[in-house]
Amino acid sequence: MKKSILFLAAIFIYNLAMAQPHQLLGMKVKKIGLTGSFDKDMINNINADYFMSVSKDGTYADLSGIEFRDQDISSMFCENPALRAELTLLPFSKNENLQLNAGASLMFNRSDGSYYNFFYGEQAPDYNYINFSSTSQEIALDFAFLFHKRVSFLHLYGGVGTNIGMTFAGNMNIHGQYQKTTEIAGGATDDPTYVTEGNIPFQESHQMKDMLHQRAFLQGAATVIFFKRLEIGLEGRIGKGYRTTGGSRANTTLNSYGVVTKWNFK
Repeated sequence: MKKSILFLAAIFIYNLAMAQPHQLLGMKVKKIGLTGSFDKDMINNINADYFMSVSKDGTYADLSGIEFRDQDISSMFCENPALRAELTLLPFSKNENLQLNAGASLMFNRSDGSYYNFFYGEQAPDYNYINFSSTSQEIALDFAFLFHKRVSFLHLYGGVGTNIGMTFAGNMNIHGQYQKTTEIAGGATDDPTYVTEGNIPFQESHQMKDMLHQRAFLQGAATVIFFKRLEIGLEGRIGKGYRTTGGSRANTTLNSYGVVTKWNFK
C-alpha cells in the first residue's frame, strides 16, 4: 500500500510539473499553485494506548501496571506544517466558477505528543511523569471541489474536499521519571525504614509503523489577484479523518490554515 501511494503521488507531481496551460484529463487547466499551511490534525484520543500501538517493537520499560487515565494528561499537541502543490481544473467548460483543485501534499516533521503527570498516585506507583511523543512524514493526494465568487477585488472560494495518503518514517519516543527507594532494616525485622535514593530519568525511542490516513473537510479561501495573473490569499479547512495501521485506528479532527499562491493562465 505504501509503495502504491508513493508511486501515485510521484506520477501526480510529475503531471503537475509537465502540465500545459490547456488541458489535463479533458479538463482545462486554470491555475497552478503552491500552498503552505499549518495543519492541526488532532487525534481524538491521543493517549498512551495510541503511542504504544504504533511502535514497531513495543516498549522497553514495563508499563503494564500503570493506569493511564485521561485526567492525568497535562498537555497534548499535534503540530503539522504542510506544503501542497496543486492544479486548478475546470470540469465544466460552461461554468468557470466551479473548480477542482487537485494536488499532492507533504507534511514534514509532523509532531504528536501526550504528557502524563502522576504525582506518584496509586495508578502509577513510583512514577512522577511519563511523556509520549512522535515525529513522522506524510505524503498525500489532495482533491477539493470549490465554488468561486468574485466580490469587488476579492475572490472567494468554498467547497468540500478529501485527501488520502501514507504516514511513514516515524519515530516514537517515551521519556519520564520514576522514584527509586531502598529498604533498610531497622531495629526489628517488622520495623523497616525506607530511604529514597532519588528520581531516576528514563528514555527510549522506537520506529513507528507506517499508517494509512484519510480526511474529509470543508474548505474556504479568500484571495486577491495582482498583475492579472498572480493570486495570493488565505485558506482554511475543517474536517474529520482517521489514521490506521495493523491493529490500531485513531479518529482525527482537522483544523488547517495557510497561505495560497497561484498563477492564473489565460
